[in-house]
This record gives sequence, structure tokens and C-alpha cells, in this order.
Amino acid sequence: MIFRKSILYRVFLNSLLTISIFVVFGGFLLFKLTQIKGYGVSVDHSGALRFNSQGLASVAKSYYIKSCINKNKSEEALEKINRFKNRVKDALLALKEGNGGAKSLRAIGEEKAITLLVEIEKGYEELFTLVDKAIQTCDEDLIYKIDETSFKILSHAIELTPLLSQKSVSEINKIIIISSIAFLLIVITIFVLNIKLRGALTGSLTSLKTQFNRYESLNLSENIDKIDIYDEFISLIKSTKTLKNVIGLILNGINNSSNIYIDSNRYIKSQSNEILPLTQNIASLIEEASRVGQDINDLLSMIERGSEEMKIAISEISKNTIETSNRAKRLRTASTEMEEQVHNLERSMLQIREISETIKGIAEQTNLLALNASIEAARAGEAGKGFAVVANEVKELAKKVSDFIGEIEKIVGQFEETVKDTVQKARESNLMVDEVEQATSVIAGAVEEQTAVVSGIVENTTQAKEKSFSLVSKVEDLNKVQEKLSLLITNLNLNASLVEEISTCLGTLAKIVKIDSIAMTDNEIQNMNSVSLIKGAIIGHAIWKIGFIGALLKRQIPKVEKDPRNCLLGRSMRYLREKMAHTPLISLLDALETPHVKLHSFVEKVEKEIDFNDQEKLLQFVKNEVIPVFDEIMKLLFEILEGCEKYKCN
Repeated sequence: MIFRKSILYRVFLNSLLTISIFVVFGGFLLFKLTQIKGYGVSVDHSGALRFNSQGLASVAKSYYIKSCINKNKSEEALEKINRFKNRVKDALLALKEGNGGAKSLRAIGEEKAITLLVEIEKGYEELFTLVDKAIQTCDEDLIYKIDETSFKILSHAIELTPLLSQKSVSEINKIIIISSIAFLLIVITIFVLNIKLRGALTGSLTSLKTQFNRYESLNLSENIDKIDIYDEFISLIKSTKTLKNVIGLILNGINNSSNIYIDSNRYIKSQSNEILPLTQNIASLIEEASRVGQDINDLLSMIERGSEEMKIAISEISKNTIETSNRAKRLRTASTEMEEQVHNLERSMLQIREISETIKGIAEQTNLLALNASIEAARAGEAGKGFAVVANEVKELAKKVSDFIGEIEKIVGQFEETVKDTVQKARESNLMVDEVEQATSVIAGAVEEQTAVVSGIVENTTQAKEKSFSLVSKVEDLNKVQEKLSLLITNLNLNASLVEEISTCLGTLAKIVKIDSIAMTDNEIQNMNSVSLIKGAIIGHAIWKIGFIGALLKRQIPKVEKDPRNCLLGRSMRYLREKMAHTPLISLLDALETPHVKLHSFVEKVEKEIDFNDQEKLLQFVKNEVIPVFDEIMKLLFEILEGCEKYKCN
């Protein structure tokens, strides 16, 4: 808004406006006259195009006669031809580009004139080409073509010139009409300004009254600074606008809060409505769990009985295994004793074999002695016959002894084989006894382990049975909790509906007052007093908190201000420091800087770090970080507010 300093200032503005209008009007006329002059130059160039076509054709003929027929080359004719070419090029360029003060045909906007100019330009290009060829070749046919081409150019140029003249006259008529209208408007404007000046003061008062009537009817959508007033009312306007901004800030806060409450309650109701079927599912699951618990008890009882029977069977197996182990030990002892007896028998057989060998040696000696006796008896003749008979008997006896010894050795050999087999069988029996002992040891260990396992099964089954009974009891408690949960959800839905109705009423009250969104300028903030700024900061941050937490409840990124310099407190901090520079409150403003920056930084933290699916972490973030910082800011702002009232801050 431009505040008029005084009535004299208004008169000065009216005079300045009148002079400015005349200056603009004069400039406009001068510009249009210049444009009209350009039309005249364009007409001249159009006439030049008309004249030069015939002149160039005439000079070309003259050159042909002098140079080609009379064989007298004419430099003067060539110079004239070049001058004609340059004039034509200048004229074409002026009409196309508007050079030399001419008005370009494109700026004029006459399509037919542009078409004629294009045809003229093509004609001159063809004419220049024909003239150059005629000069070089002295072809008489080219002279006729030059005449034809120059005639075409002439006809187009004759048509172009009246078009430009007519356009110039039309433009002059427009200028006359526009000038008349503009002059009439200037007269009317001066008259209106004078009438407005006379009724300005009355109009200001009427506007103020009308605006206050709107405020009285709760219509705050119209800014009071838009009305036409003088500096006598400036202080009133500033105070009224400050009041309107504060009221608007409060009402917008109420409206936004009610909307957030409504959205939050609807979200809570939707969540509770989703939970209600879950509680019904929980009830059915609890019933199923109770039935399964009873089945588990029955199954555990069967396992307990089976485990006891298994324990008895394993005990019998353990006893039989111990008896088998003892018998194996006795068998091993007997086998060892038998092996020892067999070894003794083997030693006896060796002794028998030695005795047999001795007897066999004696028999051989006896046989040898009998042989010697027979020889001696033969030598003795009749005297030795009786001795020979004895010797023969001894020989037979020795032979029989030798045969018996052979039989004994055979029997001893067979007995040795039997003894060896017996020793081998005894050793195999010992090995089998060892294997039986090892097997019985393994069986005994396994039986002992199974006994411990079965004992553990029995003990665990007993404990599981006790826990199963406890589970059934817990299921009954859970059933009671589920019933309470269903009741709480019903009450929650009821309370949410009541809060939604209250929020709707608040929103209705806020909607009764018509107001646009508040966007105060730096000048308006500077004109507000300290108390209004602090209260506005309190209201603004309360609204910020509601919007921030409301967005988190809906699992959305908060659409609140995240730059602390752009909120009302941040924008007014410089002015607050100026107003409180000579009071102790400046230290509170310094203390306010850090938590204020931290509070607004939470928006960026939510964008980058917070996982909306982790509801527990989200609630801890609000409880442990956001709310403490907000409470600290509110505490400092209320202390500053009390200090402002105490120290009479402006």
C-alpha cells in the first residue's frame, strides 16, 4: 500500500500524473509522426524501384548499341549500370529491413505489398543476370528479354506504390482518431482526479467504516491496508491490522487444529475398527488354544505312562545285560583255564615225543646189537646157534619196539594237531568272550543313557504337564483380557466420535469467520509490538506442533515449516532484539536460538531417519525429543512474555 502523506501530497501526485500523461501522449505523437515519415520514405523507394527498371533497360540498350553494334566500348554506360544496381539494392533493402528511415513492409503488415516486393526482387535479380550476360555475349535476344523483364518489374512497382500511399493515409487517420480519443481521456482523467481529490477524505472515512462493519460481521478476509486512507489514520490502520493478524492466526490455528483432530480421530477409529476383527480372531484363537492345551495334557499323560513302561523295560534289559556280562566273564575264566591245561598237555606230548625218540634210539641200538650178535653167532657155528636164536628174537623185539614207536609218534602227531586245534578254539573263544564283554559294555552304557533319557523325558513331561495346566490358566486370563480389550476399543471409538464432533464444532466456529491465510510482510512484523510478536510466536509454534504430530500419526512427512528463519519467531527475532536490547530479556532470546533451530530440524530428521513402520521408535522420538524441545521453547517464550509486560517492551 502507498500511504498518502497529506492532501497536498495527493494534489502533487495528481499534477505529476497529469504531466506524465501529457509527456506520454506527446511521445506517442512524436513516435507516430516518425512512423508516418517512414511511410513517405518507403513510397520514395517504391518509386525508385519503378523508375530504375526502365532506366537500367535503357542504359543496357545504349551499351549494346555502342559496344556490340558500333564496337565502341562505353565505360560510362557500365558505370550507369552499376549505379542503377546499387540504387535498386538500397531501395530493396530499405523496404525489407526499414533502413534509412523507411518503414519495412513486414512492419506495415500488408501481405500484398510483401508479395509484390518479393516479385520485384526476383525480377531485378533476373534483370541483373540478363544485363550481365548481354554485356558479356552481345546477344540481341537478351535485349528483348531485358525489355520484357523491366516491364514486369514496372507493373509490380506501379501496383506497390499506391498500396504504400494508401497505407500511409490510413495510418494518418488512425493517429488523428487516437489523438482525439487520448486528449478526451486526458481531460476526463484530470476531471476525475479533481473530483476524487475533493471526496478523498470522505471516502477514507467511509472505507474505514465499511471495513470495521465487515470486521464486526466476522469477515476478516479483506485487508484494511487495501482501502484508500491518509496518514491521519495510519496508526489506527497498523493497530487494526495487527489485531486482525493475531485473530486470524488464532482462528487459522483453531481451524487447522480441528482438521488435524478430525483426521487423527478418523485414523484412530479406522485403526480401532481394524483391531476389532482382530480381537474376535483372538477370541477364536484363545478358544482353539484352550482346546489344544487340553489335547496337549492328554498327550502328555500318554507320554508319561509310556515313559514309565519304557523305564521298566530298560531296567529289565539292564539286568539281563549285567547277567550276560557276568556269564561272559565266567566263560572267559574257564576258557583261560582250559587254554592253560591244553598248554600243559602240549608240554606233556613233547615229553612223550622225547621219550619215544629215546626208546627209538634204544631199539635201533638193540637191533644193531642183535645184528652183531647174529654175525658173531654165525662165526661161532653150532656153538652160536642158540645165541643166534636169541639174537634173532632180540632183533624181532627191537623191530616191534620200533614199529610201536612209529605208531606212538603217529598218535602223538594226531594228538598234537588236536591240541593245536583246541588251543586255537580256546583263543577264538576268548576273542568271542572279549567281543561279548565289549558288546555288553556298550549295551550297558546305552541302557544307562536311555535310562537317563527316559528319566529326563518323564521329568520334562511332568514339567510340561504342569506348564500346560499353567497355559490353560493363562488362556483363561487372556480371554478375560480380550473381553476388556473389546470393551476398551468400543469406548475408544465412542470417545473418538465425541472428539471428532467437538473438533467439527471448533472448525465450524472458525469457518464462521471469513479470513484468508496469514502471510505477514517484514514491514508488518516490524510494526507489531513485542507482546504481539511473542504471542504470535507461541500460537504459531503450537500450531506447528499440532501439524507435526498430526502428520506423524497419519504416517506422513509433516508439511510444516522446517526453516527456523521463515517462521514468525525467526522473522521477528531481529526486531525483538532491537526492542529488548536494553532489558535482561536479551539473554532469554539468546537461549531460545538453539532449541528453536533444533525443533525445526526435526522435519528433516523425519524425512531422512524415521521409519513410519516402527511405531514404537516413532512414539519414543516424539516423547523423548520433540516434546521436551517444544516445552523448552514454550517455557522461554512465556518467560519473555512476562518480562515484556514487566519491562514495558514496545
